[in-house]
Amino acid sequence: MANLRPMPPVVLPAGELAEIAGHWNASIETLPKSWGEKLGQLCDRAVGVCLAEMLGGIGVLRPKSARALLPPHPDCVEVGPTRVIGGIRPQNFDVVYRPDGVRFAYDSKTLNTRKSLSKNYQEHDQRSGHGSGYGSHALPLRRCSLHCRGSGALPR
Repeated sequence: MANLRPMPPVVLPAGELAEIAGHWNASIETLPKSWGEKLGQLCDRAVGVCLAEMLGGIGVLRPKSARALLPPHPDCVEVGPTRVIGGIRPQNFDVVYRPDGVRFAYDSKTLNTRKSLSKNYQEHDQRSGHGSGYGSHALPLRRCSLHCRGSGALPR
Protein backbone atom coordinates (compact mmCIF):
# COMPACT_ATOMS: atom_id res chain seq x y z
CA MET A 1 0.00 0.00 0.00
CA ALA A 2 1.31 3.44 -0.96
CA ASN A 3 1.57 6.42 1.36
CA LEU A 4 -1.78 7.94 2.15
CA ARG A 5 -2.71 11.27 0.62
CA PRO A 6 -5.42 13.67 1.74
CA MET A 7 -8.79 12.43 0.50
CA PRO A 8 -10.21 14.88 -2.03
CA PRO A 9 -13.79 16.10 -1.61
CA VAL A 10 -16.36 13.79 -3.14
CA VAL A 11 -17.76 15.63 -6.14
CA LEU A 12 -20.82 14.63 -8.15
CA PRO A 13 -20.92 15.85 -11.75
CA ALA A 14 -23.67 18.48 -11.88
CA GLY A 15 -24.76 17.48 -15.39
CA GLU A 16 -25.30 13.83 -14.50
CA LEU A 17 -27.00 14.81 -11.25
CA ALA A 18 -29.32 17.21 -13.09
CA GLU A 19 -30.23 14.49 -15.60
CA ILE A 20 -31.25 12.16 -12.77
CA ALA A 21 -33.12 14.93 -10.95
CA GLY A 22 -35.17 15.52 -14.10
CA HIS A 23 -36.91 12.20 -13.46
CA TRP A 24 -38.15 13.18 -9.98
CA ASN A 25 -41.96 13.11 -9.86
CA ALA A 26 -42.81 15.92 -7.44
CA SER A 27 -46.55 15.19 -7.43
CA ILE A 28 -46.03 11.76 -5.84
CA GLU A 29 -42.56 12.49 -4.39
CA THR A 30 -40.91 9.58 -6.17
CA LEU A 31 -37.82 8.93 -8.26
CA PRO A 32 -38.23 5.87 -10.51
CA LYS A 33 -36.21 2.94 -9.17
CA SER A 34 -33.92 2.74 -12.21
CA TRP A 35 -32.97 6.42 -11.79
CA GLY A 36 -32.44 5.92 -8.05
CA GLU A 37 -30.04 3.12 -8.92
CA LYS A 38 -28.22 5.40 -11.39
CA LEU A 39 -27.89 7.99 -8.64
CA GLY A 40 -26.44 5.30 -6.38
CA GLN A 41 -23.91 4.28 -9.02
CA LEU A 42 -22.94 7.92 -9.50
CA CYS A 43 -22.33 8.27 -5.73
CA ASP A 44 -20.47 4.96 -5.59
CA ARG A 45 -18.10 5.94 -8.43
CA ALA A 46 -17.44 9.34 -6.83
CA VAL A 47 -16.59 7.78 -3.45
CA GLY A 48 -14.43 5.10 -5.09
CA VAL A 49 -12.41 7.62 -7.11
CA CYS A 50 -11.73 9.76 -4.03
CA LEU A 51 -10.83 6.76 -1.89
CA ALA A 52 -8.41 5.50 -4.56
CA GLU A 53 -6.75 8.93 -4.68
CA MET A 54 -6.39 8.95 -0.89
CA LEU A 55 -4.77 5.50 -1.06
CA GLY A 56 -1.99 6.77 -3.31
CA GLY A 57 -3.71 6.94 -6.69
CA ILE A 58 -4.41 3.20 -6.95
CA GLY A 59 -6.78 1.77 -9.55
CA VAL A 60 -10.57 1.72 -9.40
CA LEU A 61 -11.92 -1.58 -10.75
CA ARG A 62 -15.19 -3.49 -10.93
CA PRO A 63 -15.29 -6.68 -8.85
CA LYS A 64 -14.72 -9.93 -10.77
CA SER A 65 -18.31 -10.86 -9.90
CA ALA A 66 -20.86 -10.05 -7.21
CA ARG A 67 -19.79 -13.23 -5.36
CA ALA A 68 -15.99 -12.96 -5.77
CA LEU A 69 -14.14 -13.25 -2.48
CA LEU A 70 -10.92 -11.67 -3.78
CA PRO A 71 -10.38 -8.33 -5.49
CA PRO A 72 -9.53 -8.25 -9.23
CA HIS A 73 -6.11 -6.77 -8.34
CA PRO A 74 -4.28 -7.00 -4.99
CA ASP A 75 -4.27 -3.23 -4.39
CA CYS A 76 -7.36 -1.56 -5.86
CA VAL A 77 -10.66 0.02 -4.90
CA GLU A 78 -13.64 -2.02 -6.09
CA VAL A 79 -16.77 -0.18 -7.19
CA GLY A 80 -19.85 -2.31 -7.76
CA PRO A 81 -21.53 -5.12 -5.82
CA THR A 82 -18.65 -6.58 -3.77
CA ARG A 83 -19.03 -9.61 -1.50
CA VAL A 84 -17.54 -9.32 1.97
CA ILE A 85 -17.46 -12.22 4.44
CA GLY A 86 -17.22 -11.37 8.09
CA GLY A 87 -19.18 -10.59 11.17
CA ILE A 88 -22.50 -12.37 11.17
CA ARG A 89 -23.12 -13.08 7.49
CA PRO A 90 -21.86 -12.37 3.97
CA GLN A 91 -22.85 -8.94 2.74
CA ASN A 92 -22.51 -6.96 -0.49
CA PHE A 93 -21.09 -3.45 -0.39
CA ASP A 94 -20.90 -0.84 -3.14
CA VAL A 95 -17.29 0.35 -2.64
CA VAL A 96 -14.62 -1.81 -1.00
CA TYR A 97 -10.88 -1.69 -0.37
CA ARG A 98 -9.57 -5.11 0.70
CA PRO A 99 -5.86 -5.62 -0.06
CA ASP A 100 -5.45 -8.28 2.64
CA GLY A 101 -8.88 -8.26 4.21
CA VAL A 102 -11.51 -5.58 4.40
CA ARG A 103 -10.11 -2.16 5.25
CA PHE A 104 -12.96 -0.02 3.90
CA ALA A 105 -16.54 -0.93 2.99
CA TYR A 106 -19.17 1.56 1.84
CA ASP A 107 -22.81 0.81 1.27
CA SER A 108 -25.60 3.14 0.30
CA LYS A 109 -29.37 2.98 0.32
CA THR A 110 -31.64 4.17 -2.45
CA LEU A 111 -34.09 6.65 -1.03
CA ASN A 112 -36.47 7.15 -3.92
CA THR A 113 -39.80 7.58 -2.07
CA ARG A 114 -40.96 9.44 1.02
CA LYS A 115 -41.53 6.07 2.74
CA SER A 116 -37.96 4.86 2.07
CA LEU A 117 -36.61 8.24 3.14
CA SER A 118 -38.42 8.19 6.48
CA LYS A 119 -37.41 4.54 7.04
CA ASN A 120 -33.68 5.00 6.30
CA TYR A 121 -32.75 8.65 6.79
CA GLN A 122 -31.79 9.97 10.21
CA GLU A 123 -30.61 13.53 10.78
CA HIS A 124 -27.29 13.79 12.62
CA ASP A 125 -27.30 15.84 15.81
CA GLN A 126 -24.09 17.89 15.51
CA ARG A 127 -24.09 18.78 19.23
CA SER A 128 -24.42 15.30 20.70
CA GLY A 129 -22.81 13.31 17.88
CA HIS A 130 -25.82 10.99 17.81
CA GLY A 131 -27.60 9.92 14.66
CA SER A 132 -26.49 8.38 11.43
CA GLY A 133 -24.07 11.11 10.45
CA TYR A 134 -26.01 12.08 7.33
CA GLY A 135 -26.55 15.74 8.06
CA SER A 136 -27.49 18.89 6.20
CA HIS A 137 -25.07 18.27 3.32
CA ALA A 138 -26.63 14.93 2.43
CA LEU A 139 -28.25 14.37 -0.92
CA PRO A 140 -32.01 14.14 -0.56
CA LEU A 141 -32.26 10.84 -2.42
CA ARG A 142 -29.15 9.00 -1.33
CA ARG A 143 -28.04 7.95 2.13
CA CYS A 144 -24.51 9.27 1.90
CA SER A 145 -22.95 12.58 2.82
CA LEU A 146 -21.61 14.12 -0.38
CA HIS A 147 -21.05 17.65 -1.63
CA CYS A 148 -22.18 18.44 -5.19
CA ARG A 149 -19.94 20.64 -7.32
CA GLY A 150 -18.67 20.96 -10.86
CA SER A 151 -19.65 19.31 -14.09
CA GLY A 152 -16.73 16.98 -14.83
CA ALA A 153 -17.57 13.40 -15.68
CA LEU A 154 -16.36 10.54 -13.49
CA PRO A 155 -14.51 7.56 -14.95
CA ARG A 156 -16.83 4.67 -15.74
